[in-house]
Formats: sequence, C-alpha cells, structure tokens
Amino acid sequence: MRLITPSIAKSMLIVMAVMIQTGLHAATFRISPATHNLAEVINNANAGDTIFLEPGEYRANLLVDKPLTLQGLSGAIIDGGGHGDVLRIRSSDVTVRNLRLRNSGSNLTDMNAVVFVEDTAYRTTIEDNRIESSAFGIWLQNTEAAMISNNDIQGDPSIRSQ
Repeated sequence: MRLITPSIAKSMLIVMAVMIQTGLHAATFRISPATHNLAEVINNANAGDTIFLEPGEYRANLLVDKPLTLQGLSGAIIDGGGHGDVLRIRSSDVTVRNLRLRNSGSNLTDMNAVVFVEDTAYRTTIEDNRIESSAFGIWLQNTEAAMISNNDIQGDPSIRSQ
C-alpha cells in the first residue's frame, strides 16, 4: 500500500483549487422571466456559472458578487425601474453579453448607472449590449483589465447635473 505524502497531498489540493477557480464545475442555466427570479438565480449560482436569459423583461436591480456570465438571448431585457443601478458588478471575471439593459436611476451624485463596475472587479467583459435611459451607461470605478466593446449606449438628455 502506498501512502500519500504531504507534498503529494499539497499538490492534489492545488490542482483541485485550480479546477474550481477555472470553472471546471461550472453549470449553465437557461431562465425565463415568467418562471424565474433573476436576482435569486444569481444569488444561488456558483462561481463560473453561465446564465442564459430567454427573451422577455426581467425587472430588477442586480448585484453580481461572484464570477458569472450573463448572456442574453435575442429580446432579453433587464429593466431597473428607474432607480439605483440596473447591474452592479462587485466580483472579478464577470461577463455581460447580448442584453438590453435600461432604466437606471437618475441621481448623478449617487453615480446611478445601468452597469456599475466596482473597484473590486477585475477582468470584467461588457459586450454586445444595448444600454438605454440612464444617468450613466457604464461606470468603471478604478477597475483593471475591463473589456468594453460593441455596446450601443443611449443616454437620457433630460438628466442634468445640479
């Protein structure tokens, strides 16, 4: 019988940690606004999961505090109802793709944005989205290695600084 030495055990733990961090255990979900609460799905998701949003309107102000991908199918809308941020990203390695995001709050002092990326979030990807009716479209708060590409941002010209 062969014993596991401390160095082998340490190597096994490192390999398992890398597997978890790289998403080898990640799941893919496909949700509908008629049957799922998007905030609950995000809260219950594991790091590395991908959430596909089927067409329809998801009324929510969301916090993403773990590495996730939010991928919209054609016609998927997240509506913030005119207050706060529509999507606040606190975690690194978050991707937001192919969504229509709209109706953040209009308080410029509070920096209301459709997508607000906090300074704790690195390597955020925001691409191929349509962003509408917002105080700020995308706000990057001292973050690093963000990729923002191919987004159509339509502001609200009635929102003015005081």
